[in-house]
Amino acid sequence: MDKSLNKGGQRQRADESGKGKKGKGEEGEDDAMRETTPSNPVLDLFGMMQEKTNTCCKCKVAVVSSDTVLLCNLLYPETKENSSTFDEVVCSSLCPDQTTPAWCEKCRKYQPTLQSRTLRTLPYVLSLNAGMDSQQDVDYWRAQMERLYDKNKPQEDEAKEVDGEGGESQKEESLLPQPPSNAKPCRYGLGCNRPDCKFWHPQQGNQDAGGPSGAGGGGGEMQQDVGDKLARLGLSWVPHEMEVALMGDGKVRVGRDVPEDEEEKVVERRKYTL
Repeated sequence: MDKSLNKGGQRQRADESGKGKKGKGEEGEDDAMRETTPSNPVLDLFGMMQEKTNTCCKCKVAVVSSDTVLLCNLLYPETKENSSTFDEVVCSSLCPDQTTPAWCEKCRKYQPTLQSRTLRTLPYVLSLNAGMDSQQDVDYWRAQMERLYDKNKPQEDEAKEVDGEGGESQKEESLLPQPPSNAKPCRYGLGCNRPDCKFWHPQQGNQDAGGPSGAGGGGGEMQQDVGDKLARLGLSWVPHEMEVALMGDGKVRVGRDVPEDEEEKVVERRKYTL
């Protein structure tokens, strides 16, 4: 009976001392949260503790909330002209800063609100959602793959492009199948594997023209997909492994981009195999 009371008293004093120390408050709060939260294998493996701050752009009132997220939705730059590595896109998606309309209690109406997210912990298993819900995301992904191929293209491919500058490349482009005016092309193109897809595919254009080696010989040679070209070279925009560094301010950076003089600011490092 006395022992249980002593244990309870020690726990209460530890909690009170953790609350009083704001300088090291993050560690105390994280430990207290782990003690009070029942163990969950899914949260333990995929969960990352996130802190979200909503700041009203009018009255500057900030509201801070904490939760545990299991998934990172990739956010791509607005223009495909921006060149980024895959791990840079992942890090910017883990701690995004976005401006969106949200309800402000002080203004009592919806106002433009700056939403910023920081992390307290990194997950053991990083779960990603590539999105690809819009043509803009697909175009950005394709643009990065084309840049990677242009940097590593074989010499014979460059020679073919130089030889074809006199009109052969234009001839090949003219032979590529084009969608009819009343048909909407499939966003996945040659990569679509749905037999019941209702959108137009380049294969249909080849069939209409007799195919690349049809009986009439009227079809042109299909242009090879950039993903197939990279696979032939053993390259991919998605790396086999990436390292993520959690900084003291809650932001996430690519591990290799952290300079030596800022190494002491790194709170946690993890490597993920993709």
